[in-house]
Amino acid sequence: MSENVERHDDSGNQETAEAESNSGSLLNRRDVLAMGAAAAATTGLGSAGLSGTVSAASAERYGIQFGTVVNAVEDLGMDPNGNEPIDDALQQTMDDEDTLVEFPPGTYFLKNDHAEGSLNNWGIRGLGDKPSDVRFVSESGASQFLIRTGGGNGILVENLTIDYGDDKEGSLGLLLKANDNLRVQDVEFAGFNPTSGNGAVDNLSPQIIDEGGTAIVDGLVRTGPTDITSHGHLGNDSNDGCVWLGEKHVGELIIRNSHIENTGTNAIYARRCTGDVKVENCLFKNNNQTSLRIGGSGCYVKGCDFVVDATETPDENGGELINPHGIIWETGPRGDKGGYIENCNFVYRNAPSKTAAAVWVDGSAGGMAIRNSRFELGADDIAAVRIDDPTDPRLGDTGARPWGVELDGVSVTGSSSGSNPAIQVDNRNGSVVRNSCLQLTGNRDGIALRNSDNSTVEDTNVNVSGQATIFGDSQVSTSNITSGDSCPAPSLSGEPTSSSDSSQTDSTDSGSTDSTDSTDSGSTDSTDSTDSVDSTDTDDSASTDAASTDSEKTPNTLTVYGTGTQTYYDFSATGAITGQSDNEPWDNIESGTVDAKIRSDGATDTYNFAGGLGSFGFDRGFAEVEVNGKRIDTETLTTSDDHPNTLQVVPNGESANYRVKVSGDIVDHPALGTSLSKYDSLDGGELEGWVTNNVDAVQFSGDVTDFEFVEGSATLYYNGEPVDPDALVAAGDEPSTHTLTVHGPSEDIGRVDYRITFDGSAEAVEASSNEVGDGVLEGSVWSGYVDSFEVEGTLGTAEKLTEGGTITVDGEEVDPETLGAASGDADETDDSGLPNTITVDGRNTKGVTGYTIAVSGELKKDTSTNDADAGESVDALEDRISSGNRVVGVVDEGVDIYRFSGDITTSDINGNASVNFDDN
Repeated sequence: MSENVERHDDSGNQETAEAESNSGSLLNRRDVLAMGAAAAATTGLGSAGLSGTVSAASAERYGIQFGTVVNAVEDLGMDPNGNEPIDDALQQTMDDEDTLVEFPPGTYFLKNDHAEGSLNNWGIRGLGDKPSDVRFVSESGASQFLIRTGGGNGILVENLTIDYGDDKEGSLGLLLKANDNLRVQDVEFAGFNPTSGNGAVDNLSPQIIDEGGTAIVDGLVRTGPTDITSHGHLGNDSNDGCVWLGEKHVGELIIRNSHIENTGTNAIYARRCTGDVKVENCLFKNNNQTSLRIGGSGCYVKGCDFVVDATETPDENGGELINPHGIIWETGPRGDKGGYIENCNFVYRNAPSKTAAAVWVDGSAGGMAIRNSRFELGADDIAAVRIDDPTDPRLGDTGARPWGVELDGVSVTGSSSGSNPAIQVDNRNGSVVRNSCLQLTGNRDGIALRNSDNSTVEDTNVNVSGQATIFGDSQVSTSNITSGDSCPAPSLSGEPTSSSDSSQTDSTDSGSTDSTDSTDSGSTDSTDSTDSVDSTDTDDSASTDAASTDSEKTPNTLTVYGTGTQTYYDFSATGAITGQSDNEPWDNIESGTVDAKIRSDGATDTYNFAGGLGSFGFDRGFAEVEVNGKRIDTETLTTSDDHPNTLQVVPNGESANYRVKVSGDIVDHPALGTSLSKYDSLDGGELEGWVTNNVDAVQFSGDVTDFEFVEGSATLYYNGEPVDPDALVAAGDEPSTHTLTVHGPSEDIGRVDYRITFDGSAEAVEASSNEVGDGVLEGSVWSGYVDSFEVEGTLGTAEKLTEGGTITVDGEEVDPETLGAASGDADETDDSGLPNTITVDGRNTKGVTGYTIAVSGELKKDTSTNDADAGESVDALEDRISSGNRVVGVVDEGVDIYRFSGDITTSDINGNASVNFDDN
């Protein structure tokens, strides 16, 4: 007997195919199990069930071929009543791979999470009539990912519910990475969704880590009650979302026919990933912050309904909606362009005042399109579409050009009043509004384009009580603009009237999916361990840190101090991050990452975090940072001059035993992880440690001389950056000992006197007259002679060198004025490859000017005072050059001069200093 089963190809199209029915696939196995003992022995079946090495019936589902299909109860002996854990049996199937485990209706108890580095042709599938017939549960209050994978081809999770109960503590999720063929079909997340501090994890992280791979999430449901807080601003806590993607997702993800409602934060978070994200035929209702954070080429949202009505949230909720946007279209640090929204409905019946717009396009997104979509605005002060200035992105880097946007077939109706226009576009040259219709009965302006030249409004009706169009500093051509027409309102076809105990239905033409039996969800700081440094965006390691304990969920404190310049910064942690009362609404805390800004001198932003601290970056400007009360160097995250290097060991789902040796000393660094425990043995420059759930972090002097994993593996971060274990020993191998030689004059004209500074230790090798003092080499050398020293450490400056003398470092002659560069990269002393000059001149101003300058080539500061214009006015305030091509500086009533190659890519000046370029 067979049934027609809905199939989907990789492109997202549906087709009807003939497939084995549930009963049919079990029949073969039941026939086998009914055989006599002798026959069973010949097939490898014993009384305990199916041998893990014997293939029963094979099957193909959604293009995934399974060599073995086993029944969880009959073949593997799993308890369907939820009393005995099924961990061992389930893990064995994952170790064997090539297996589909089918679960009869019941409740299945998993005590632990289950991780595989790579998993191929494996899946779990419920055999009930609906997802709620098969429930996976864990211990009360558990906070974990039931299944975690790091890659593989062919992974299926189908027709089941992950239920974490109503305890208001803990939640359960799936962290699924695959190279290709990942399918999550008809899966519900049920239960009360707590805050991060109470153990939330993101429900689902479906990541494709190969560019050619595809994942499909179809029929996902999460609608349960939740505790709501705002980015850590209220109650010193934060929320986690439903679907989360980090930078590791580079393939294609299709999410369709799904219903996500009542999240405390983003329903789908996909701002950092470079892979395509396509959302089709879904219903999003009353999701705080935003339902979708998505954007860029290859991304789209089609046939989806977005509903906000703050009067229709569950009574069980803790907290109220704060800022429920429909879509925030952004690309974060990628600064991407492209993508579109099409055939979507946005209904705002009642919403809180902090909600800005149904669709909010950030400056981090370049050109994009909104087509054939309808907006109903019943709430005041909410725009239908707000499109921001790309030169001032709120959530990342400036979007790629062209910046022009296309609004084609957009309809806006309702009674909304407000001080801002219903559609507003800022600094987007070449934008187009066509075939659109606005009809608002409240006191509202219609369409505003500001600083957007060469734009067009055509074939559009604007029926509003305020100004129909506002063109500020914009050249806009208009044609066929009318004002008396009625406009089409959204037509919702599948919005449920209740979010509890209803049955799932097929999606309708508009794409909304009814809710099912769901009280669901969870959220997290989750991310896989390799993404925990983001530089941000870690963005993808599962939180396995101190947040899992009952006390002090976020024990560490990070404070950012403003310096008077507009500063944008970001950082991440492997565990939860919560804000404190000094944070502002624009300080964004999401899934273990922070994107924020600060300006005023002496102002603070304070955060609590758990686990290891990832890299800290300045997108613009500069601020001071403290961790647990100690000022840190954000480039290396160190806090001690005596121990300038750091090492973090971040677990990736298994226990790991490691050994590390350094040429100096090792000390604990609990600010970047958790304190070393009784299981860790530290003796001077040698450490043997264990990590399972927490992050080990140390700081040390000298270089790493040896490292090995005795058992297991983990992710390593050296000075805040990920490093391969094999490369760790070489990471600090730059020579720290140099031979410095002072040469006497070539002719017999007397002696050369010198005074040279250094940081470290020195020993005379060959010298007729010299003195090695505390950080100073001082002496005289005559014609035909040399004074030579071995210096361990860093060379400083030649404070004195009589004319006629020369200096070599490791056999190469160096410029005495740039002597310190010789102890690092010798190329830095050669200005021949840096032909261009940029001068920041503050001599004619009063007050400090802050600036950020970046170039496409190399950049270094010119400390010479020989420039006739600069004279002795070279500014002495500290400036920070990072990556060799970017400087964040401050100039008072003096001059900063830089030499560089390539072109200037960023020139951001905050103050009145003049900037001059000399392009040679």
